[in-house]
Amino acid sequence: MEHLHGYAGRYFQQILAGDEPDFHRAHRAHTMIGFDAFKYGIIKRRVVAGQDEHHAQWRLGQPHLFPTSSWVGSTLQFRVPADDTHTLHISLYTWRAAPGKAAPQQDVVPSRSYR
Repeated sequence: MEHLHGYAGRYFQQILAGDEPDFHRAHRAHTMIGFDAFKYGIIKRRVVAGQDEHHAQWRLGQPHLFPTSSWVGSTLQFRVPADDTHTLHISLYTWRAAPGKAAPQQDVVPSRSYR
């Protein structure tokens, strides 16, 4: 996980943008990682450099509902096979408006596609 998100993700973003990869980490290293099983999947818990066990990423963790869903921060993610070599990834971003404030108006549903 740490290698994939910390190195490979940044590497491929740079390649796709036509940039020369710099091989720097995009994320901080994990100092603790744990998993707790529950009826519908797992809770992934982690602490990265500069955090401790009081941080929400460890206290609350990230639920991963098998086989295709996870809840990361305020984002619900679904990943399903599109074919033998591609995955459809759908993210639902939630918005919590401040008291007395409305969420921003959206005229279209934002989307992006990687090929």
